[in-house]
Amino acid sequence: MEFLIICSKRDPASKNMYNFLKEDFKDTGRTFNKESVYKKGNTNLILMDTYPIFFDTFTKSFTPDVTIYASKHTAASKIPSLTVHSIGVYTNDTSLGGQAQTLGHAVPVYKSELLRQMTNWQNPKYDVTYEVTHHGPVLPTKPVIFAEMGSDLTGWKNEKAAEFMSQTIQKILKPLPKKREIAIGIGGQHYPKKFTKLALDGEYDFGHMIPRYATKEVTQDLLKQMITKSTPRPTIAIIDKQSTNKRGQIKEWLKEENIDLLEI
Repeated sequence: MEFLIICSKRDPASKNMYNFLKEDFKDTGRTFNKESVYKKGNTNLILMDTYPIFFDTFTKSFTPDVTIYASKHTAASKIPSLTVHSIGVYTNDTSLGGQAQTLGHAVPVYKSELLRQMTNWQNPKYDVTYEVTHHGPVLPTKPVIFAEMGSDLTGWKNEKAAEFMSQTIQKILKPLPKKREIAIGIGGQHYPKKFTKLALDGEYDFGHMIPRYATKEVTQDLLKQMITKSTPRPTIAIIDKQSTNKRGQIKEWLKEENIDLLEI
């Protein structure tokens, strides 16, 4: 398998992680966007001069099986956090990149293993969590994970956290077998505590997750994308029954996709 790690000059958390990643990689002598390309084993490391959520122009130069964007996490709460999520846009709002009502390709096993590895960060002030699928860029055929640290300038510049994240990302740069049932998550909040707990308990690996606020306008096509744009393909949809709009309609659509349902 081939991997690609993408970092950004304009993102302080991303640049922080890049500085530590680069120590473990070797300069290939190649350049991409006028920056050196670094490599370690089966993984390339690149730095770009744009924000991660808008960067999708690497596809002609690299053909990874999995792409990991090392990025900042921003939250109004400013709670220190390490997060991981898939990419895509459930609505027509593309102000944070991507394409309207279009999901990227999820890799549940790699995303969930990264989440579990991130729990080794021994700092009780930090939240370690999934985020639901959100923002760009959208690369329909390129499996992508966003690995983020935050949630404000203090968190982005935390060198110990950046070093930890750089080492943690490297732990998943290898073939990972499917050991758990693959799920999609329906409902809940932007930080889906129930789905995060199920993953950390080792019961499921989650691909795409849609929060309650997006289920108001969800379409049958978007639910289908949650299933088809994932490797491996999900076999179960887990629904937060206390925090989902249009639950009856969603269940009918999911039954048409021959996917099991579990309400929690």
